[in-house]
Amino acid sequence: MEFKGTKGQWVHVKGYWHDTVECQGAVVCTMGRPSMNIDELDANSCLVAAAPDLLKACMDFIEKVDSGRARSVKTYGQMKAAVEKALGKSFEHGVT
Repeated sequence: MEFKGTKGQWVHVKGYWHDTVECQGAVVCTMGRPSMNIDELDANSCLVAAAPDLLKACMDFIEKVDSGRARSVKTYGQMKAAVEKALGKSFEHGVT
């Protein structure tokens, strides 16, 4: 399996009238402020920006489980970092 979407680091870029998720200067997604409150917009933008990282972490984990190599601190760290990017903050177990 391979991700066929826009390759590279996706970042959340805050704007005055709308926010974008961009990759190497190209707009991947645009979200307008009039349609939602600022906190909701920021949370949605962070989740979209983290999507490639979340997908990669999940795919790596599935591959490791399928091959019997699931005991991986590296995979745990990769998944935790992707979740933190999606949340836009540190993640502590049981705290959302």
